[in-house]
This record gives sequence, structure tokens and C-alpha cells, in this order.
Amino acid sequence: MHIALCDDDKTELSRLCSLLEECSRVKKCSITYEAFQNANELLEAIKDRCFDLLFLDILMPGVTGMDAAIEIRQSDSDVPIIFLTSSREFAVESYRVRAEDYIMKPAGKDEIFPAIDRQMRKMAQGQTYLTLKTEGSFTRLPLEKIVYVEVKNRRLYFTLADSVVREVYGYLADYEK
Repeated sequence: MHIALCDDDKTELSRLCSLLEECSRVKKCSITYEAFQNANELLEAIKDRCFDLLFLDILMPGVTGMDAAIEIRQSDSDVPIIFLTSSREFAVESYRVRAEDYIMKPAGKDEIFPAIDRQMRKMAQGQTYLTLKTEGSFTRLPLEKIVYVEVKNRRLYFTLADSVVREVYGYLADYEK
């Protein structure tokens, strides 16, 4: 599981990183993470990388965690978002971006470990996805819905069971694994 952590407080960010490392050790599971000190850094990283889970602080200077979540949802409707915050006032608004959880700071093992467990269970039970980078955003296609793939001049056309076609630039070898 690859996780993005975004918090403007360096101490809190460091504490969360330690919790993820401990969770990985205790649960004997593979957890990697990237830490970001502001939402702009995270939004830039999301253009090039795919994350399995996002932990976002809401109250940050400039672009807030809620603003970032709204922007993320425009290009990725599936990535799970968990808010970590010191304020209860955005709890209702978090439903609008389909947040998985809303955890009050300071979050400890009792909040973080179960949240990660839930996401890992969903990943294990859920469908297997193929992640495509399409025009600046990521799209997750359930493997069971892909009917066939055509390749024409380094363009791949993924035809889905509902007749939707997703086009990406690249090689078939990039997706064969």
C-alpha cells in the first residue's frame, strides 16, 4: 500500500510517518509512504504518481486539505481520503468529497491502524484494477470490465464491458504485468 501524508506541521508529519512504519512492522505488511508539507506539493505529486490512500490535514495555509480533496476528486473519484484535523467544523463537508474517515488530532495507533486495516481489507476484497494515466489524471479500470485492448501507433485503447473506451499513450508491455 502506497500512502500520501499531507500536513503543514513538521512534528505531526514526522509522528504520522513513525506510526505508518510501526503499523507496517506490527502488521507485517508492505506500507510505503510519501510525506508532503503542503497541499500544492501533494497535488503536483498526484499528477505523476498513484497512491492507494491519502491522509490529509484540513487546516493548512494556502490550499487547504479540503480544497485539495475537491481538486483530487475531479481527476480521481476512487482514491480513499482520510482527513486528520484538529477541527470538527469540516466533518459534514468531508462527505461531499466522499472521505473514508475523519480523525481528530492527535491521531494515535488506535485510530490510524484500524483505518489502514479497513483500506487493506477493501483492497484485498475489492476488484483488481489497472491504473491508467490519461491526460493529466489517473483512471482505475477494474480488470474484470476490460473486454479487449487495441494498439495503434503507440496508442492503447481499452474497451470496457459497457462500451466505454479509454485511450492512453504508451506500450502494451507497460500494462501486461
